[in-house]
Amino acid sequence: MRELKKGVILFALGWRSLQVQAATDLSWQASIQEVARNNAQMQAAREDVSATQQNVIARKSAFFPQVSASFGYRYGGAESVPGSPAPSTFNDPVGNWTTGLRVDQSLFSGWADEARVDQAEALSRKAERSLEQVRAQVSSELKAAYANLVYAQKAIRLQDDIIGRRQENLRLVELRFESGRENKGSVLLSQAYLSQARYEALQARNTMQVAGAQLARILGRDERENLRVTDDVPVIKPPTPQPDFAALATSSVEYRLAATDTESAQSAVTLARSAYFPKLAFAGEYGRQGDAFFPQRDSWSLALSVNYPLFTSGLNRAETQVAVSRLNAAQETLVNLRRQLSSRLQQSYAAWTEAEERVRVEETFLKAAQLRAEIARSKYNNGLISFEDWDQIESELVTRQRTVLSSQRDRVTAEASFELAQGKGVIP
Repeated sequence: MRELKKGVILFALGWRSLQVQAATDLSWQASIQEVARNNAQMQAAREDVSATQQNVIARKSAFFPQVSASFGYRYGGAESVPGSPAPSTFNDPVGNWTTGLRVDQSLFSGWADEARVDQAEALSRKAERSLEQVRAQVSSELKAAYANLVYAQKAIRLQDDIIGRRQENLRLVELRFESGRENKGSVLLSQAYLSQARYEALQARNTMQVAGAQLARILGRDERENLRVTDDVPVIKPPTPQPDFAALATSSVEYRLAATDTESAQSAVTLARSAYFPKLAFAGEYGRQGDAFFPQRDSWSLALSVNYPLFTSGLNRAETQVAVSRLNAAQETLVNLRRQLSSRLQQSYAAWTEAEERVRVEETFLKAAQLRAEIARSKYNNGLISFEDWDQIESELVTRQRTVLSSQRDRVTAEASFELAQGKGVIP
């Protein structure tokens, strides 16, 4: 039985070792490059930009001649002319070959073609700014996910240290209990602390797996593998003095994205008003026809047409009013968005500066807690302080160690939130 237990333990340790070896190391710069290449959300946004650029080319085609060629064969007959001396009968059917080349050119459309091009260009700019916004969103998600994995890895190492410390504390309390200088309750409480530390180590490992899965999704990976980050996210200090939030709001991606809706609405007004103007077009055609292939008889025509709507039952006026109302709505929405963005930027900047300061404060508390814990351990070992006082100092040290880790992670996410509010990020 003892050999069986030993074999099980060795197998478990070997399996754990294989899992650790199978982990994939990932640096911060490598994660940025991988996201830029493989993130599905960014790839979809790039395809949308390409589609809108082609739409601009399609709309501009209205300014150029449209050339078409035709080729056909017709076979049939016609009834004889009524009133002629011959009885009314069908003539013998004949075949006729036709071929032709036609050119159509719009000369004036009431600026409708120009408005359609402007709308297409506005949509293209909107797609480009949407790509910027997606890039900023993915950058923020990458920072948060990477920081979470860094936190999880450090939390595991911290929990291992806490377990070791709780084991040492338990042995110290048990020795004092055996010598009659401590009560059984202190021993049980120390055992409970050790069990809690092991449970929290399990939580930390589960947290690392979840954080790794989230990071893999953002990286664009389908396969399940253990990710292990090798460095921290570089942090920068908040700019001082605080920036001009109104200027940041108008230069943000979200504001410029909304501005394209106003540009498109302005083009829609021009397009609606084009219905009040005449339409001028030119067409030219040259062809051949005959009963033999290839037809030999030439034919040609030139046409100049003017089209002007005289009465549309109020349709043009209604459509113009709709376009004007939508333009006014887009302009008011843009004004409101600017105010919202300014407030949001101010809030995210404040959260960032507070997170930065909190790291320094928590690190200071941690230094004090470490020194107090060393002194308290020596005093307790010599019987100079009670178990309750020593336990309080030990618990505070554990709390401060965890708080420092969480504050470092929160500093990264706060910085990412401020960048997202501006529409900026680390992804090129």
